[in-house]
Amino acid sequence: MSFYIKKYADQQIYLADAANRPADQSSVSLIGTRGQFDGVNVITDTRNPLPGDAVWFDRLKNRRVLVRRGTLVKSLMDTDRYFDGEETYIGSICGRHVRVLNAQLPAEEYAAGDEWLLEGFDTSAAGSAEVTFKYYSAAGSYVKTVTLSWQAGDDISVVAAQVAAVDTSYIKNATKVSDSSIGCVIRGYSANMGITVVNGSITATRTHRGYQTQYYGDVHTTQILRHGALAGTGYVQPEIYREYVTNSGTDATNQALTNDTVKKARFNETDNQELYGMFNGDYNAYVAARFNLLKADYPCARGFLGDSRFWFGDEETLKLGSLSHENYLGAVSYDFPELHTALTKGKNLDGYETGFEPGTAHLGGSAEAYLLYTQILKSKLDPINKTIVAAGGTAVGYNTTTRLAFQSSSSCAWIFYGTPGNLNNGYNRFYAYAARLFRASKFNEF
Repeated sequence: MSFYIKKYADQQIYLADAANRPADQSSVSLIGTRGQFDGVNVITDTRNPLPGDAVWFDRLKNRRVLVRRGTLVKSLMDTDRYFDGEETYIGSICGRHVRVLNAQLPAEEYAAGDEWLLEGFDTSAAGSAEVTFKYYSAAGSYVKTVTLSWQAGDDISVVAAQVAAVDTSYIKNATKVSDSSIGCVIRGYSANMGITVVNGSITATRTHRGYQTQYYGDVHTTQILRHGALAGTGYVQPEIYREYVTNSGTDATNQALTNDTVKKARFNETDNQELYGMFNGDYNAYVAARFNLLKADYPCARGFLGDSRFWFGDEETLKLGSLSHENYLGAVSYDFPELHTALTKGKNLDGYETGFEPGTAHLGGSAEAYLLYTQILKSKLDPINKTIVAAGGTAVGYNTTTRLAFQSSSSCAWIFYGTPGNLNNGYNRFYAYAARLFRASKFNEF
């Protein structure tokens, strides 16, 4: 670091002179009588991490190190010595240090659907078969009876295209398996999904039941502790909550603080006199009080956050992400696609064990999601997002709906729900949402 000092009479002059201080080296300024250090790539060990520190690996010392938050200039890092872990420290919770990967995982379905085989087609002569498809809710417009037809000498792929056209959202991967059979995947949330042959000489067989409509194992919950009571949601992101209720809160009048949050248009002396008086006409103060009543509790004694099985997503990601079977094409198919993708993300450094390797990252648990989303700002100027952006990653959106690791009901799994800003148990496994990946270390292992 070159020696560089400037003197300023006050903070305003210091801020105005930012362009004249070096961007490629650390500097010290004297602002009145106060010293200010502006570092570039300040390296420290992992003993006293701060949210927003970038995590790298030091080849020389054979250990992980931190680039202090606010100082990372990636293009100036000594990459001969330091290896980028592409992750950012977000804080400690429930006895572990937690980091989030800088890249966002693309949207994938949480669990894959049911696999079906239609067999017995004879395309040596013209023919047809009447077939009923049930998918999504397996009711109403999601039950369709169609006639599959073919001409003499047609390749069976002609019929596979007809199956695919039944519904392109919920009937997937319809394809030729052999000259006389077609495979497809049925997606949805009803255990009554499937295929029935009404007329014709073909047969329909479910060759694999996926986990869109059933549990795998016994680790699941539909509850989270919220202000001392168990509930299906727990709020963690105050900014998006305020934006949401401002226009989408209840229209009701004469509400108590413990009733549903009223929209801003109803927060006045006429419609809700008691609330208006309680908060001196300050809608933001009222919303903050309501958020506090709905916020996920931490720490807590029981419920989703209180049960240690659900704090961190590492064990569940490994278990579900590794689950696979052989599909109707004879290929390996993963039953929980997004969790499997999580296990493939990471980086190897020849000759070193860095902790950044594939298989070490996971979808979030309740404690990890709580820790992340309570710190994220809409502006993305929070320390965590500033570092992620400086590292070339994808900023964490304060309102981006994101998959977590755990199952809830037989057809749903947990998410951070970006519309109102809560941890939520009620979103179907076949929905494709983005995910953030985490790593969590015991204090003495970081």
